[in-house]
Order: sequence, then C-alpha cells, then structure tokens
Amino acid sequence: MKHQLKIKSIELAKELHTRIENLNDFDIFSFSSLADKVPNTVTFATSKYYKTIDFNHFPEDILLIAPVEFEGEKRQNTIYVDNPLKDFLHLIKKYVRDKHTQPPGNIHHTAIIDPRAIIHPSVSIGAYSIIGMCKIDEGSVIKEHVHVYDHVDIGKNVILYSSTEIGTEDFGPIIQKDGEIEMFPQIGSLIIEDGVQVFPFTAIGRGTLGATIIKSGVKIDHCCQIGHNTIIGTNSIITANSIILGSAIIGKNCWIGSGSIIKNQIEIGDGVTTGMGSVITKSIPGGYTVAGNPAIELQQMIQERKTLKRLINNAQADEK
Repeated sequence: MKHQLKIKSIELAKELHTRIENLNDFDIFSFSSLADKVPNTVTFATSKYYKTIDFNHFPEDILLIAPVEFEGEKRQNTIYVDNPLKDFLHLIKKYVRDKHTQPPGNIHHTAIIDPRAIIHPSVSIGAYSIIGMCKIDEGSVIKEHVHVYDHVDIGKNVILYSSTEIGTEDFGPIIQKDGEIEMFPQIGSLIIEDGVQVFPFTAIGRGTLGATIIKSGVKIDHCCQIGHNTIIGTNSIITANSIILGSAIIGKNCWIGSGSIIKNQIEIGDGVTTGMGSVITKSIPGGYTVAGNPAIELQQMIQERKTLKRLINNAQADEK
C-alpha cells in the first residue's frame, strides 16, 4: 500500500467537524475504496452502498465516512456526515498533493509568455506552455504544453491541463461565388470564468467577432472541441470526445455524454442530459434527456424501439 499520509483517525475526523464517538485512535496511511477494505485507510459509503456492507467481515482499522441517516447505529470507527463523498474528496484534496502540481506562483523557465499578458502572482505555469496577450486571474493553474492565445480572459482557480489549446483561431470556411474557400478571420475573444477545468487535448475556439464564454464551474473532459461563439452554462459537464460546433448555447447543469455532436446554432436548455454518441440537430428544452442519431427524447426513443421490435416479431410470426 502506498503511504500517502500518516495521520491519526481522530485527527482526520476532527477535520470534518463531526462528533467523535466510538472511534479508536489508529494510524491512517492512505485512502481506499469501499470494495478494497484496506486496513489503515479512510473510505466512504453512500446510502446505497452502506446498506450492502457486511460489517461482520469489515476490518476494524478502517475509518468509514457514512451518511448521517445511519448515525443511530453508532458503529465503531465510523463517522456520520451529510455528504460522505464531498467530505472524502475534501480530505484527499487537503492531505494528498499531486506530485505534478506546480507550487502557487511558480512559472517554469521554459514557458513563453507575452510581455503584455496580465498574470496574477499566484498563477502557476508549467513547462513549455505558451501564453499570449491574455489575462489570468488568481489561483489558476496552467499545466505543461498548454497554449493560451491572445484575447483570452481566464478567471480564478481555473485549471488547464496539459496540451490544451485555449482561444485558438477556429475553423470558419467561407465559399465564395467563384468557388474559392476563404477562412473567416477569428478576431473575437474567449472568456473562461472561475473554477473551470479543461482536460488534456481539448481545443476551445475564440469568438469570430464576439466572445466564446465558458461559465463558472464548467468541466470539459479530454479531446473535446468547443467552437467559436459557443456559450456553456454554469456547472455543465462536457464529457470526452464531444464536439460543440459554433454559436451553440448550452444551459447550466447540463451533462453532455461522451462522443456527442452538437450542431452549430443549437440551443440546449438547463439540466439537459445527452446520451453517449448523441447527434443533436435541433434545440432541446430544459430538463430533457435525449439520445440517438438524430437525438430524440429518451422515452420516445425507447417507445419507438419497442414498437419496431413488436412489428418485426409480428412479421416473423406471419412468415411462419
């Protein structure tokens, strides 16, 4: 077992500001999953999985973070909180430091930075990154091999992971009457608000004349393409290999499933979920779950498939 920390169980419990009862004071060396049952670790359980635990075969020297609804059981070496997952993540962030994380304010000597860039002293910038004429606010982290282009405004506590292209000139072919193809010049900007995270190999295009806007709390997975003038609403999640074409509007608290393709100038309402591989060709009202190619409302798709299956079964029965 990798020793990520050495701390006493009671001290760890105190960090969560919870009542300490029926708790032995033993060494905690690491974090573990509920399934692994590794001694001298801390783990957590949601309500669903807590009910499946066989405590007759559960090691005593594991600190379990459990939902407060089970507090009446007063199990040994268990602390009860409102949100076990949130508190578990808090402990990891506090006590385990990513070995690749640059110290705040550290700028690697290989980074190339435009002298006109406005960078807060607390910002860290990794090796071989290229920073154009932009603004980067407090607490943001730019990992290795990141290219931030001109006219990008990055908020507080943003993380741009390795090999991302931020504010790149986007693809905008214009076919002239004589058949000549000319690229529309991208002279707009990109605004990335506070708390956004952009994972490796993702490209975000700046606006053509206006701005591409990634609002606060958005998380964008690996290998995504975000087109010019797109607006992504607060706390939306864009998962791996998704493509959002130009001038699309994504509402807040949306979940865009892996491999989804969203047509340009489409508007997606708040709280929409798209299934993996969805192809969105029409605007979607808030609260819907859609899937398929072209994407339709999930229940409609399920019903259509049931109808199709019934027709096929009837046709096969007639042939017999």
